[in-house]
Amino acid sequence: MEKSDALIDQYLAEAEKLMDSQLYERSMIEFSKALEINQAAVGRTLEGIYQRCMAEGNYAGLIAVGSNLLAKRPENTEMAILLGNAYRKIEDFTQAEKLYEHCLQHDPDNQIAAYSIAATMARSDLYDNSIISAISEFESMTDYKLPDDEHGEQQLQDLQREILQQKQTPPASESTTSQSKSKEQEKSPEPESTEQEKPADWKESVEAELQGDQKEEEQEEKKEEEPKAIEINPIEIFKYVRSKIKLESAEGFSLIRSLGLYCLRNGMPDLAWRAFTRVSFVKPEIEDLHAFVALANALRRKGKTDEGKLISFLGKHPYNRYTTVNLGFMYQQQGNPLLARKYFIQTKILLDKSEGYYDMSEFRALGDKYYQEETYASALTIYQIILSEKETVKLLSQVGDIYIKLEQYHDALAAFHKIQTISPDNSEVRKIFQKLNQTFLQKAEVLINERKFAGAKDFLELSGKIQRTSFVVERLLDVYKMLKDDPKIKLLREELAAIKAEEVAQEKEVHRQKRIAEARKLSRRQPHKAIEFYEDALRLKPDREVFLKLVSLYQKTKQLGMVEDLTQRFNKMVELEQRRAQYEEDLKRSKRAAQEDEE
Repeated sequence: MEKSDALIDQYLAEAEKLMDSQLYERSMIEFSKALEINQAAVGRTLEGIYQRCMAEGNYAGLIAVGSNLLAKRPENTEMAILLGNAYRKIEDFTQAEKLYEHCLQHDPDNQIAAYSIAATMARSDLYDNSIISAISEFESMTDYKLPDDEHGEQQLQDLQREILQQKQTPPASESTTSQSKSKEQEKSPEPESTEQEKPADWKESVEAELQGDQKEEEQEEKKEEEPKAIEINPIEIFKYVRSKIKLESAEGFSLIRSLGLYCLRNGMPDLAWRAFTRVSFVKPEIEDLHAFVALANALRRKGKTDEGKLISFLGKHPYNRYTTVNLGFMYQQQGNPLLARKYFIQTKILLDKSEGYYDMSEFRALGDKYYQEETYASALTIYQIILSEKETVKLLSQVGDIYIKLEQYHDALAAFHKIQTISPDNSEVRKIFQKLNQTFLQKAEVLINERKFAGAKDFLELSGKIQRTSFVVERLLDVYKMLKDDPKIKLLREELAAIKAEEVAQEKEVHRQKRIAEARKLSRRQPHKAIEFYEDALRLKPDREVFLKLVSLYQKTKQLGMVEDLTQRFNKMVELEQRRAQYEEDLKRSKRAAQEDEE
């Protein structure tokens, strides 16, 4: 027995040693050996180690120990869930799902395991009971989630009332006849009164009656002034707007959008699809309009919903909140709780990110409000959330502007460089870069004069991120000399030489292109002058296209002897150019090797 205990201690000691070395798979083997000798005693030890791993957040160690504990007691559903959670922490989602399924095999009614599978599929950080509470509001939904549109529905009511009034208004001919009849009645004399003489107080009684009648009339007028809710006829409104109001106008767009929402709420997906399709053509940049086109399309099949339409839309727009929650509700209606929960969890993640906003344009409006109020930190938080889902030039520009105002210049440059990536020819960004470059150089010169070289260096480096000119590198070299940074001085000297060589090459290329342009203009009228310009361009660079132009011109001017001479010269130039390129490549390679040796 003592020999067995000694062997157990040996296995456990080796297992813990392997765990300390983060060799968890090997440690699992040692734990298993110990368990085979004495499950009860070793189990208690493992539970202690497991609790220690839990406290330390050592998920890999927790898995190593927990797996052995579960192997000892497969019916331990609590351990299976904890292990599944640990696997999610290290992003091994496949193994996590297997452990939750293991739990359900032993306890089919285990809600935490069922919800945990959905959370794993949704790649969520929610665990255990927090998953259930997080999506309870979505699971209690009774209809698809749509924007609140009370104002829009009131507009539809008003328009329907107007249409009805137009129908009830009699034609112009009937109106004229009734007017003539009333005039004849006015002309006919009233019959003489045959009533007997009234009592003395008759005036007071009549006035009282008139006052009572007036009050009743006022009450009736008030009732008439309050518009009664009437039944909306969507087809009638759709036709009216198409014929009477321009869809491109703000009024037409608003009415058709509201009509689409009304139809979705009231089980008319075909008309909703037509309405949203129309407005999505007018304003294609509004993502939610396309989301409602997809939803209406998914509901058009009688008696059956087509979730594929929403899945396809989410493939292109994975952050759309309305589509995510509505897909969850669709699965719930189909009796598929697992996928319903998956999409409800994803909705929760997205809404937490956007502070509860489904409509990202409304969330953007909140950021713009903070921006106008100069509450830049709050605006920046919202803008960065939106940019994490979709980068736009306008929003990146606002973010860059905020960073400039906060004097966070590195971040500002990063934002504007992203704009250049999205829109390379953006002239506004070029102007901003020019302005920033001037600011950085001015600040650097001020700091140099104040002998604050470290600060000057930072601004010069910022300027270099915009345009690394020989001037900027020369000023940096001056500053680093004052800072006595020899390694940096050496690198800057090499960089300066390369930049100056590049600038000379660029000047030559500009001159060469000018000569080629002039030669093209003169080729027909003055071929000899054109030859002169092409020869000048060829001396600057052995360009095959220029060579062929010269051959053609020499033949045209009947200077056939010059063609042979030109060919010999061109071949020599090409050979020299190849040797020079090879020399530069060898030089670069030797420099890299030398740097590697130094390191």
